[in-house]
Amino acid sequence: MFQAVFWAGLAGAAATAMEFAYFQGWVTSWWRSAWWILPLGALVNFSIYQLLRTDFGWLPSMVLFGAVTATLRIGLAFGVAHEAVTAPNVVSALVMIAGVSLKLFWR
Repeated sequence: MFQAVFWAGLAGAAATAMEFAYFQGWVTSWWRSAWWILPLGALVNFSIYQLLRTDFGWLPSMVLFGAVTATLRIGLAFGVAHEAVTAPNVVSALVMIAGVSLKLFWR
């Protein structure tokens, strides 16, 4: 379980960092940004690979990755970019978190 959270958190943080950098205008040219975009992309792919190899299951792992990514997006939008967070974004994050919680505690 903790391995799945670690790999999902690492992949979600790297993916959200790339998306945030793009929307902030820090990615001006592919060639100028390739030195940090390519390693982050490789980190996302490797982290998802490791996440799928855990014994958490592939479907709950993808839901966990989605929940981490959605939560980080909401945190960055609200806390750093000072943008309004819409209700569908919050609802989708809560539904994914509820799905992962049900997987963990439903026996």
